[in-house]
Amino acid sequence: MNGNLGAQRYHYAEGMSAPYRAVLTDLPTGITITLQIGFDIKHSDKNAIDYLTSYNRLQPHTQYGHTAEAVQPTDGVAGPLVEGPAFNLPAPTGLNSPVPGQTAASFKALPAGEKKIFIWNGTISNRQYIDQGDLTASQ
Repeated sequence: MNGNLGAQRYHYAEGMSAPYRAVLTDLPTGITITLQIGFDIKHSDKNAIDYLTSYNRLQPHTQYGHTAEAVQPTDGVAGPLVEGPAFNLPAPTGLNSPVPGQTAASFKALPAGEKKIFIWNGTISNRQYIDQGDLTASQ
């Protein structure tokens, strides 16, 4: 998937996940690379993305008249590609959530395999939230 999710190109309902990927090229070897990932938790005063999940967490799309799409995270990327170890994603805090305890409770209820981030041709050594945002904000 390229670009933002939107009704013109994609269909998702509450509780579904959207697969994202970052393709990094021409990186130097033997040094640590830091990748910061950002996403909107609020957009135009509406809730947007709650938290990150595995790329392969597509629920059945029966309400859309078809099964869930198969996600191939390395599709179109030149190889050789070696999948590194999966890394657990941290639970969000849901700062000032209108529903106390959410979004953390929702995230913690997911199966362990759906709360992981993956890398090919590399190793993840750390992950953390730098700023989780505030759910009372309009943006």
